[in-house]
Amino acid sequence: TLLVCMLRRLLRSKRTSRITTTSSTALFARATNLAPFLSFSCTLLFLLFFILISPSYSATSSFIFSARRNLLKSIRRLGRTSRRARQPRTLLSNYFHNSDSLRGGFREPYFSKSVVAMSSAVSASATVAGTSSTESVEIDKKYPGTAVKRMKSAMQRAKSLTKDQLNGSWDEVRRHILWAAGLKDITNAAPGYGYTGHSFNDWNHCDACVMLGKVAYNKNEGQVQGIAMGNQLGPGIQIASIKELGPGGTWSTCMMGCNKDPPQDVAHVQFKARIAFKLVWCPPNFDTFVLVDDDGKYLNHGSPTGSLPSQRDRVINYKMVQESKYAKEAEKINEKIKGSNDEKSQTSTTTTNSQKNGGSDGEIKEAA
Repeated sequence: TLLVCMLRRLLRSKRTSRITTTSSTALFARATNLAPFLSFSCTLLFLLFFILISPSYSATSSFIFSARRNLLKSIRRLGRTSRRARQPRTLLSNYFHNSDSLRGGFREPYFSKSVVAMSSAVSASATVAGTSSTESVEIDKKYPGTAVKRMKSAMQRAKSLTKDQLNGSWDEVRRHILWAAGLKDITNAAPGYGYTGHSFNDWNHCDACVMLGKVAYNKNEGQVQGIAMGNQLGPGIQIASIKELGPGGTWSTCMMGCNKDPPQDVAHVQFKARIAFKLVWCPPNFDTFVLVDDDGKYLNHGSPTGSLPSQRDRVINYKMVQESKYAKEAEKINEKIKGSNDEKSQTSTTTTNSQKNGGSDGEIKEAA
């Protein structure tokens, strides 16, 4: 009532009688813009006055809630008025907003929710990273987090490595092993964000674990002994994995706990995934390594030169798999190397003898 009286007084005053119709309209609009401020002020003053004189707490609390509702309405009305003054409506803006916009309320486009729902459905129906929606993913029943296609590709790469690639300088040999595992050689990133300088370069991070994208962000909830809680590897897996190897990702996970049956390491427990291969240094000299698959079967071996991991790391690496299926090939590799060397020496001896015999026969024929 006070507000209406004030507006009438403004419009009927002697000062406004000499103002043109256009000026009167502008004055009315200006006074209308002041209405929310006046309503806010009056409500606030009345609220304070009522709290001071109210005899009961319940009446005060109920009035506070109603006053709060009125205050919020006043604030919204103020916002609508200011936005309407700043952003005049056009045909295009009215098309994107519903009828409430005519009263000054701005809302999202009417189709935005359907678009968001559609995009969410597409994301949910899409498979793991690197796969299309029509491509089927082979699932390992015992370890469902395994990227089976990626694992097979990594094993094939490991078998394809030549002796020259595995018997050269350790830095080059490690790059070939990273390539076989499906990892990039990244040494200038922060740990946990793609850094692979430690991969296959110490006693522990020697498992080429291949996991599906949906389990790459799994955390260690305490089920893997000796591993930090959380152990979030997802960002690093996403950055360092080579996509063309297959769906999912790869990481050089910790091998501690792999000597148990079943293995209790990060790959099999945290990610519920198999490994494509494991690098094991072979006794007694620990200058030769062997690559074995998830079942401990032989894939390849090498005897690199140059700056190897420390002797301590190589010894501990073997002790972590000792008396397990992963140690059998490492313990037999020296016999294989010795046998192959014996075959080579025997072959070279036979060739030399044949050459000598061929030469003497030629001399005899020439003399005849």
